[in-house]
Amino acid sequence: MVTGTLPFPTVAPWPGPDDGDEGRQTRGLAIAATHRIDKIRAGYRVPSQSSGGHYTVVDNGGELLCSCPDFEQRSSPCKHVYAVQYRNCRENADGAVSDDTQVLPAKEPDQPALWRLDAPLRQPTNRAAPQSIAPARGQISPATAGKSRPTYGQNWPAYNPAQRNQKSHFRHLLKSLSVLAEGRAHPKGRKPYLWSDQIFSLVYKVYIGKSWRVYDTDLREAQHNGFIQETASTSSLARFMGDPSLTPILHDLLLCSAMPMQPFEKEFAIDATGFSSDRFARWFAEKWGGVKEVVERDWVKLHLVCGATTKIITSAEVSDHRHHDIRYFEQLMVETAEHFDVKTIAADKAYSSRKNYTVVEGLGGVLLSPFKSNAVQPRLTDQSEWAVMYHWFMTDYEGWANYYHRRSIVEAAIGALKKLFGDRVDSRNPVAQANELLCRLIAYNIIVLIHAVYERGLEVRFQSMS
Repeated sequence: MVTGTLPFPTVAPWPGPDDGDEGRQTRGLAIAATHRIDKIRAGYRVPSQSSGGHYTVVDNGGELLCSCPDFEQRSSPCKHVYAVQYRNCRENADGAVSDDTQVLPAKEPDQPALWRLDAPLRQPTNRAAPQSIAPARGQISPATAGKSRPTYGQNWPAYNPAQRNQKSHFRHLLKSLSVLAEGRAHPKGRKPYLWSDQIFSLVYKVYIGKSWRVYDTDLREAQHNGFIQETASTSSLARFMGDPSLTPILHDLLLCSAMPMQPFEKEFAIDATGFSSDRFARWFAEKWGGVKEVVERDWVKLHLVCGATTKIITSAEVSDHRHHDIRYFEQLMVETAEHFDVKTIAADKAYSSRKNYTVVEGLGGVLLSPFKSNAVQPRLTDQSEWAVMYHWFMTDYEGWANYYHRRSIVEAAIGALKKLFGDRVDSRNPVAQANELLCRLIAYNIIVLIHAVYERGLEVRFQSMS
């Protein structure tokens, strides 16, 4: 567990099997939140939490009766009856209770409720096409449905000069960043093209967004203004982009470009996105008694972590599109936590696992990720970070979602990245594709820094990570 005060409220441990009527109400709430309760001719078909089977809850003249053994042994309703009551209360969009629903007993004034009956746990079922409505998890207040989406105003007095002077600032900042690579050794042979000139030329090329030949004019202008010592031919620049020894240098420079934002970033978000390429994948599929050739455009996947305050990208990895997002989570988070104080990390459902919760807990932060439909309710004795977040997610979804909303920042960063540099890569070699995307990330971070200079009065000074 994370020691100290958490940055958000938590709930009590999940109640055990013999915790009285209030515990059965809580478990009934969990059933209604995580399972589908079907209306059948005899009454309601309620899933069991333990056996994997189902029980039938029938309406006997306004009184709900259940076929489970627990109902016969107790004088008060069982958890399946409470689940049906929650289900019926939720299905009424106006908050009214239907005639065939028994009203739940009200809590005493001195006992704060962990839920509200007027808060539906999922969207009302579309009876015309019930199979198309997937049950949602957690508690969603109907009051949030009528609220307008938040909008964020632009600081135009700072944005306008930042845009007008962006290209001039970009070249100076890129020059200051690229010289950090000069401490690295070159392979043996003839006098090499300087690392700083290589990196400046490649990052500046993706920033300009032109072909290698059209870009030659900008490159000669950069040499004339003293940003590089010498220019390279078109074939040499393309060869530099596919150099595997350049990849770790670009990774280090990406982190260097994010370090000026270190005082502002404590909350982060992680996600992955795809970039198409000119390569095509071909395979043969046997279908309906024949063999057919299938051709599909190949694409690469970019995994990244960005700050939730400034949208600066702190770490990234490029992979084949067949690689799952979750395999890069630990690597990216460890790289970010080495230089940033990670308090929270927001991630989508693809990253939800006990291992990832443990990884973030070990880094001193908290992971905010929705739980999958097959997530198992933790035991009473489970005090892990995964169990704590599971209880908070199930009992106070609205409060949990207020923090999880930070995940939209990474979507905004990915959208800005693709708007600036496109959603496809020009290179065909896998190494060149990875280096090209890393150059785009460095260029994106420099643009973010330029806006921070005007909006926050930031003084940009790059320091080597080696």
